[in-house]
Amino acid sequence: MVVVGAENLECLITTMFERAGSDDEEARKVSCNLVEANLMGHDSHGVGLVPRYIENCRNKVLTTNAHVSVEHDNGAILQLHGNMGYGQVIGAEAMALGIARSLQLGVSIVGLRNSHHLGRIGAWGEMCAEAGLVSIHYVNVIGHPPLVAPYGGAEGRYATNPYCTAIPAPPGGKSVILDMATSKVAMGKVRVAYNKGEEMAEDCLINPNGARTRDPGVMFRETIGALLPVGDHKGSGLALVAEILAGALVNGGTCVPANQSGGTIQNNMLSIIMD
Repeated sequence: MVVVGAENLECLITTMFERAGSDDEEARKVSCNLVEANLMGHDSHGVGLVPRYIENCRNKVLTTNAHVSVEHDNGAILQLHGNMGYGQVIGAEAMALGIARSLQLGVSIVGLRNSHHLGRIGAWGEMCAEAGLVSIHYVNVIGHPPLVAPYGGAEGRYATNPYCTAIPAPPGGKSVILDMATSKVAMGKVRVAYNKGEEMAEDCLINPNGARTRDPGVMFRETIGALLPVGDHKGSGLALVAEILAGALVNGGTCVPANQSGGTIQNNMLSIIMD
């Protein structure tokens, strides 16, 4: 087994992103975010995403060196456009704007649409918590075939639609960060199990016939199965709320068939940030 230190791994991935078209600053930000996810134990959102990101660059469904645009500024409400740039850059820029506005006004509502994959959503909650702010984040995912079956369903209809709440640390304490997919597991965790040749836990997946399975390969064949919602009907309900708030309200698009064939990972996010 080859063991690579985090610093060397980050340097390697930075070079890969530069070769794919990113400038040095963007390449470093994205690679740092991915390696940090691995170091925090979230391999699903770590360096295993690099091949997909580079493929999306080559296919022109991820825009290198893009930055967030302000589409509408109404004081406490900001409507932002991610220009399909790297979510590790777009997410940080969006949160910086929201944090500044919350510190000024006491609260901000940030609608971000059309970002490439935002990565680990907890990173944006942590950013707010470090500024002493409470934050709530709803995310939806479009641009590729649906992955998650609604409660009682036998086929995918939407994606893993993450939810995050972050609460800053009291003096001498630690922040509370709840960051979760609304499916029982994130799709990245299925990928990790598949690459390791391991089975998934019970009741996380169904095969194309709707039967429960522990085989992660059902998500990587020509006809795929589906992930199951966390908490059964409760997870399906929370995913629907995320679809409405992050997709429809933010006007980034929802999980209708026309938005599920772009060959990319598009995230929209509604963030509520409070002082």
